[in-house]
Amino acid sequence: MSNPTSSKLYLARVCPSSFALPAADVPTDDAAAGIERHAEKETAINDGRIPEALAERWPHLKWYAEVAYAFDTGTGKGRILGYGLRRDYGRAKPTEVCGTADAVGVDGQALVVIDWKSFAEVERAAVNAQLHLGALALARHYGRHTATVAIHYEARPMDVAELDMFDLETFETEVSAILDAVQLARLRHSKGEELEYVEGDHCRHCPAFYACPRKRALQMQVESQLAVLEEGGSPIGYLDDDAQAAAAYEFTERAEMLLKRLRAAVYARAKERAIPLPGGKWLRSGATEGKDKLDADQLYAIVKEIGRA
Repeated sequence: MSNPTSSKLYLARVCPSSFALPAADVPTDDAAAGIERHAEKETAINDGRIPEALAERWPHLKWYAEVAYAFDTGTGKGRILGYGLRRDYGRAKPTEVCGTADAVGVDGQALVVIDWKSFAEVERAAVNAQLHLGALALARHYGRHTATVAIHYEARPMDVAELDMFDLETFETEVSAILDAVQLARLRHSKGEELEYVEGDHCRHCPAFYACPRKRALQMQVESQLAVLEEGGSPIGYLDDDAQAAAAYEFTERAEMLLKRLRAAVYARAKERAIPLPGGKWLRSGATEGKDKLDADQLYAIVKEIGRA
């Protein structure tokens, strides 16, 4: 199994056990839109049309788009794998951690690493693992001792942080510790040992979402609650009790995440082959999440079918 990529380092830091499980990324409409936006910016930079915010703040830099890089945890060296590789890291070594910087600006002394974001909230630039790995790998490649990292949001000011030599060296140590934790989790999993899985917002982007024991248990809980609703009961008890209300809120947050991932998987499946739905309806290729809605009965039927698989 390969090392986590830069975009998954935060997940590996929080829940290394997830990388011992089978991965299954499901494409979504949001992800497709994000890829399209990145492609537009890549074309603009390659054509010399530098985004205004970058050109104004760093006017003397030479800019490159979609820079794929690798950092070797064994040698401490960084290198550029290529440009516009679409996250294809097949040329990486077993000791390397790879990633792609959305935009990189360099001159004789400066190094700036940019991550494009639309509206999604991510770790601040000062502690962002993905940006830090890009800064570390590219600083070692270009022979720099410092780097600037920035998250370029579409509808808010850039989040910018300066990393000095000590910041980069500290993160290098952390990367090694993260990979060690992942390898230990994989070893324990191969021996059949029980692992600890940490749930949180990071689960939204976890490739092992569908294989996670915590999520499978949550799916069974959702099925149980839906069955109670079908029978006309109340699945969450009396909410005048603060503890029950808090538990109900936590459950709905986790359940919404599960259903969002499930819905995305269903629509991805429908684009490959039409799905027969209750009542003689069909969910067909070309259906778009958010426009073609699944009602509760339809989604419940699909949940039950998946549970039997």
